[in-house]
Amino acid sequence: LVSLPLLILQKILYPVVWALSVMSNGLLRLFGIKVGYSDADSLSREELRTIVMETKGKLSSSHQDMLLRILDLEQVTVNDIMVPKSEIVGLDLDASIEELRVGIESCPYAWLPLYRGQIDHVHGLMRVRRGLQAILVGEFEHETPLKIAESAYFIPEQTPLSKQLQFFRIEQREIGLVVDEYGDIQGLVTLDDVLEEIVGEFSGTISSDETHVFVQKDGSVLVDARIAVRELNRETGWCLSELGPKTLSGLIVEQLEIMPKEGMGLRVNGYPMEVVHVSGHRVKMAKVYPGLWHSDNPDDVESS
Repeated sequence: LVSLPLLILQKILYPVVWALSVMSNGLLRLFGIKVGYSDADSLSREELRTIVMETKGKLSSSHQDMLLRILDLEQVTVNDIMVPKSEIVGLDLDASIEELRVGIESCPYAWLPLYRGQIDHVHGLMRVRRGLQAILVGEFEHETPLKIAESAYFIPEQTPLSKQLQFFRIEQREIGLVVDEYGDIQGLVTLDDVLEEIVGEFSGTISSDETHVFVQKDGSVLVDARIAVRELNRETGWCLSELGPKTLSGLIVEQLEIMPKEGMGLRVNGYPMEVVHVSGHRVKMAKVYPGLWHSDNPDDVESS
């Protein structure tokens, strides 16, 4: 009903609009201001995020979550999703042939870094399937892992996931080792880890997914402190700071500023926590009491 009157008004007012545009553009050029329209319709990441959030009901929740994860890729780095150095499972080339065989047969992952002495001395990345094939056909020797391995692929820390996804595609790689500015290995990242940031959790290894969060009858939550803070926030809906340490263990140690002991309590971002189990210099298990959250300031940290 209104389209025809609007079309008529558009035709009538077109000369006026054109004249005003010419005059305003001419005035801008007199002051040395460039007139262009290339960025006139560009949207910021936050504006795109708002648009996606407003599509509720038009898109499935899984598709909406996937779009939001894609928009966040530039804000997430390989440090946020990598397997930390202390948890990397590798194969020591200095071990006996029997130990090498057992290491390959019992490996729950698709790839094994090969090193000598310690993980910092990496000599390559071996696909476990190729190692198993060599064992099955009886052609496995002490130098076999090194012969069938691929060269190590290194990733600078703080590389955004959006760029790393492109690098994996360009380099035709599925796995890489994250290194710092001094070339020291900090962790390991796979293509599956990056894809999980887009599509959500899925099992890309032979082993099943591990559970890190256990809700107790009293309302408290027992947490494997190795879990990444981002993953913990995603699973529980909590608001723990993601700007510092990447794991809950690191976050607890940073806030305490001393080596933790079992039974120590603290409040992080308003969440009361208790150190349940410590192994070596790391917190292995912690208990969180989300029902006791009462801090008005999410940055408040108390310890005892």
